[in-house]
Amino acid sequence: LHDLLPRVSRKNHVLLTGVSNNYRAVLMNFVCNMRRLGVYDNLIIAAWDEEIYRYGFKMGLPIFYYDSMIDVKGGEDLSYGSSAFKKVTKLKSRVVLQIVRMGYDVTWTDTDIVWFQNPIPLLANMASDFVVQSNAPSKEAAANGPLRINSGFYRIRSKPATIVALEAIVAHASSSALTEQPSFYIVLCGGREGREPRSLSQKWQRVLTFGQGSLTYGIVFN
Repeated sequence: LHDLLPRVSRKNHVLLTGVSNNYRAVLMNFVCNMRRLGVYDNLIIAAWDEEIYRYGFKMGLPIFYYDSMIDVKGGEDLSYGSSAFKKVTKLKSRVVLQIVRMGYDVTWTDTDIVWFQNPIPLLANMASDFVVQSNAPSKEAAANGPLRINSGFYRIRSKPATIVALEAIVAHASSSALTEQPSFYIVLCGGREGREPRSLSQKWQRVLTFGQGSLTYGIVFN
């Protein structure tokens, strides 16, 4: 990781994803799309198991093995909602935290997020330090507010306040039986339905730019 970061960072920013061997085909499709969009050189991939690390290394991908101290087996059931799936989702915020602590800004994206266009310049120009994806369609936004915050796609700047926020997310997720996703809402938005979170500004994005989720939530830490 320490060797890869200086090579792939652009303006102190890296594009990060993570994957287990079960999702090898999804990863290669994602890599092809990043090449198509011209952002592959900014990409770094966290391998959740040794099988996908060896495969990625053989394929010449910018991949590193994330030694999480969690036993992630390539043949394990990682279907949505399974115990193993929930365990693996918590690795995402941990590796992002490790990288922002090293002073790099990070755009995290799951490999199954569909990119039709390159959103990195748009995100970089936003005033918010923590821009988070939402699953809520526009017709639900007024009633649903931030309850649909999704940890599958977000941009975070390396700042003391954002690092503290992400540390709180990681700590909350580690003690939760759920995925890491509710921890984002609980930490960033207070965790109460109907409550309008302070310092939370909303910005609509085109669906063609953000393939899953039609809006993002931008949080400015003062």
